[in-house]
Amino acid sequence: MTPLPAPRHAFLPVLGHEIHVTEWGTPGAPALVMWHGLARTGRDFDELARALADAYHVLCPDTIGRGLSSWAADPEAEYALDHYAAIATGLLDFYRLDRVGWLGTSMGGLIGMRIAAGPDAARLDWLIVNDIGPEVPGDAIARILDYADTRPDFATLAAAESWFRAAYAPFGPAADDFWRRMARTSVRRRGDGRFTTHYDPAITVQFTASPGDHDGWDRYERVTVPTHVLRGVQSDLLTDEIARRMAGTGPRPEITLYPECGHAPSLSRPEDAARSAASSPRSPGVDPAAAPKIPTRCGPTARVLRGLPPVHRPHPDAPPRGPSTGATGRQRPTRPGPGPAAFSRAAPPNRSTSVQSQHDRPSMRPPLGAELAFEGTIGECTPENTQFDSYCIEPCGH
Repeated sequence: MTPLPAPRHAFLPVLGHEIHVTEWGTPGAPALVMWHGLARTGRDFDELARALADAYHVLCPDTIGRGLSSWAADPEAEYALDHYAAIATGLLDFYRLDRVGWLGTSMGGLIGMRIAAGPDAARLDWLIVNDIGPEVPGDAIARILDYADTRPDFATLAAAESWFRAAYAPFGPAADDFWRRMARTSVRRRGDGRFTTHYDPAITVQFTASPGDHDGWDRYERVTVPTHVLRGVQSDLLTDEIARRMAGTGPRPEITLYPECGHAPSLSRPEDAARSAASSPRSPGVDPAAAPKIPTRCGPTARVLRGLPPVHRPHPDAPPRGPSTGATGRQRPTRPGPGPAAFSRAAPPNRSTSVQSQHDRPSMRPPLGAELAFEGTIGECTPENTQFDSYCIEPCGH
């Protein structure tokens, strides 16, 4: 019996901080960054990362002030999206990664959008945003502050688990193992020996010191990175109105709905991991026909991408790039890092890919000398597939 993939843990110096990263998969495989929400940690992605570890080198950092990463010396300046984005690109430099896929939940999605709208946009192959938009409603911010500013203390880990289950009930249905791990990786001992939440209480200063972090339509409209959005139907952060506006501007993403979730879908259930794993680059011998179909409901003429967004791979005839030259051609300082000096970005042999595009827009076209490979298929929606829903750009009558 093949053992389940196990994570590795790294503590990396970036911009004067020590960043804890949970790594899955093999260095040299296509890289995928998964970035967590405001008061969470990279361990929230364990199930999904494990499912993708055979095809991706998955990096799940803890943001400063959370988990096992160091706390900010200057909270007002460092607990802000611009600084988080700078840490993220610093991590890519450390691992010598020119381009990566990005999946960000809540704050992690805001960080991804900040990178995608800025000078380092070319470093993102694609972007999945989990339940967050360019603007965050005031009522939702008040709710977040209500629990994030709380200073709970617990005599036992079981009491902490009960608190986390209640505070994060909007994550939707999740296995007991998910909640147990959340409790185990989201607490620290206080001086009196009791448990409290893991994060620096000052992380919420972002809402007062950097109010512009939560009103970013101007930046979003500059995003051209291929984007897909996930939304919990009961979410108070990514409302229906905001989601529909997102679908019609900027990268014009499709939006997949999770009816049983609020803010934000945990992506931890077996069906979530199975859908993502099935549509990621497959190992030799896996029958693409066996991939589970993602149910959607948007109408008979709409085309919906099943699975992850496109993965950028260098064209076989494209000239190779040196390890210290980024996607934009600029030189970066060589830094010591784990694994080989340069990670190969070529597709492993015998993996089936199809070159198809969901929208033929100039902004979605790859750079010269590259090809876009959708790891999955394009299929038509049917009214019978009602477990999940999608907003479509194409008219479909639903």
